[in-house]
Amino acid sequence: MNAPPMPQHGNNIRSSGQDILLPTNVKERRRRQLLVEVNSRDRNVGVFPSPSQFRWRFQRPLKDVVSIQIVGGTVPTRIFNITSTWNTFTFQEGTGLYTITLSVGRYSLDLLATELAAQLNRTPGITNNYSVGVSPTTDQVVITRDSGLLPFSLLFATGNFTDLIDTSTNVLLQMKTPRRILGFLFQDYSDGGTGKITAPLAMDLEFLLNRIYLFMNHDNSQDLGTIERSVGKGNPHSIIYMDAAEYTYKTFTKEVFQPLFVSKPAPIARMTALDIAMRDEFDNLIEFGGRDFTLLLEIEYLE
Repeated sequence: MNAPPMPQHGNNIRSSGQDILLPTNVKERRRRQLLVEVNSRDRNVGVFPSPSQFRWRFQRPLKDVVSIQIVGGTVPTRIFNITSTWNTFTFQEGTGLYTITLSVGRYSLDLLATELAAQLNRTPGITNNYSVGVSPTTDQVVITRDSGLLPFSLLFATGNFTDLIDTSTNVLLQMKTPRRILGFLFQDYSDGGTGKITAPLAMDLEFLLNRIYLFMNHDNSQDLGTIERSVGKGNPHSIIYMDAAEYTYKTFTKEVFQPLFVSKPAPIARMTALDIAMRDEFDNLIEFGGRDFTLLLEIEYLE
């Protein structure tokens, strides 16, 4: 007598034990795709004044969402390289300590040098007069005492405003001063009686402008991250690489690689809103100067 045929599981997901987590009729339900435009103009501007972070609500709740992918969108390319998060540092002249605050905005090399000189010379209590220039060959910033006798220092390591550094790995965790953009290391700098301080590195105005980390979660309950980063950093849904010219918009389509979020082993039961945030690599909100952006999402759900 022939032996009874063995059961063929194949790709039957119910054979793996995951059927406990799935709706009883998930196999029979049809998959549908929906295109959704997330426009930052559609936010509650009273609650979320900045387009960099807001809650966006669906026209109707979506049930049993299987996957989410960005298939299009536009993002403004004129991003501020001096922001309220890292525009301040401690300046020492003689024995006096002074807070220097650069105005928020988008700067070229020469404009940032002009802004730094202006803030040094207009800060109450500072008696020397300073000029700031940029080397045309190395892009290094040079701060020069034009008049006065007091020595001066930049206190990037021991001042009242310092970057957050992991002392065990010497990794920059959070920018709180403009020292990295100006070309300085994480240490104090003194003119040493010469009346001049030259940054050891080139100014890097594009340091935080070439990529944007897009974070999404739904109903404050589940992060829709697809990209894993190093220790202590959040997992974004996507990284937008800013390769378009300034004063325009970065446009991306489905042909450009965009990560796909897939809800496994079970779909997301219900979605009524998305929390959107555009951040830099140190988790600071991107400053677009009030300019809005759009995202076109392709959402797959079970009918």
